[in-house]
Amino acid sequence: LVDLVNDFDGGILGFARPENFGRLSGNQITNTSSSFLALDNNYQLEDETPLSLMRSTAAHEFHHAIQFAYDDDESMFWYYEATATWMEAVTLPNEQDATRYVEYVYDYPEICFGAEGRADPTGLLMYGTWMFLQSLADRHGYRIINTLWENIGIYEGWDALIATLDAYDDTLIEAISYYHLQNIARDYKYIALFKNETVWLDSRISGNGVWSHTGQGVQELGANYIELALPNGIYDIALQDASNPDLRLWVMGVRDDIADIYDLGKAGTMLIKDYDYVYAMVMNTDYDDDVSVCDYATYDITVSTGTRHPLTPAYQQFAEHFAPLVEKN
Repeated sequence: LVDLVNDFDGGILGFARPENFGRLSGNQITNTSSSFLALDNNYQLEDETPLSLMRSTAAHEFHHAIQFAYDDDESMFWYYEATATWMEAVTLPNEQDATRYVEYVYDYPEICFGAEGRADPTGLLMYGTWMFLQSLADRHGYRIINTLWENIGIYEGWDALIATLDAYDDTLIEAISYYHLQNIARDYKYIALFKNETVWLDSRISGNGVWSHTGQGVQELGANYIELALPNGIYDIALQDASNPDLRLWVMGVRDDIADIYDLGKAGTMLIKDYDYVYAMVMNTDYDDDVSVCDYATYDITVSTGTRHPLTPAYQQFAEHFAPLVEKN
């Protein structure tokens, strides 16, 4: 216990540090390590409840200690911070500090998934990515997070997540696309603490024609959201990816408390009828192991009168807590 808040070691609330790097296990060097925690000695901060802040910090940092016993040298640093932040919400739902990071993820959905360093305009996106772990737990059960860390101890980078999802008959692209769509529906158990946060709306499409994004595009495993403010009718909707062939298109139609999800791939025919709101989501399915350098992909979307049989929904999400997307500065 030390006075961290008053500028010792940068004025932080707590930290976990591994020690005994590269321990010998049999005839092999492993990346498992013991560790120690440093926590502030009183958590006296303005407008904060000291006991709640201490508990959420302890939950976060103690989980780092657990992580170091699996792997203290994983290259995907977001695994560490996202899971430790998620653990705050799981163990202390009434005292956690995790939900304050939601706004950063919702404001920058187009930034590459797992961004760190100069690729992250906020410096906090990896903390907000705890919602992806909640999305996995919602679909597959909480044991999947244990499986993920078991695989992090074996595999490196994205391979750990890929191996985990494979064990649950899921894939990296499908899991992250489901998460990005879930962020529109706001289908999370902690939604009452999100206030009025909604994902950033890139643009609106209001009729037939060729439409371009208004932002810079979409980075690796990121997503753009576009409102389809179209009259009832049948439409051919196609994605023209000018700078990256790995872009993929989904559409969500929200009616009452249910969201219908359509997987268009590159193009598809949609019956838009009696939905309260309809959104297109463009996701960049490209990825690599360097999440500190990310590139934007650009695209156009063409909308025309439908000429084929309309698609049926691939699946549905609950939209009880849905809030209309708004454009932000």
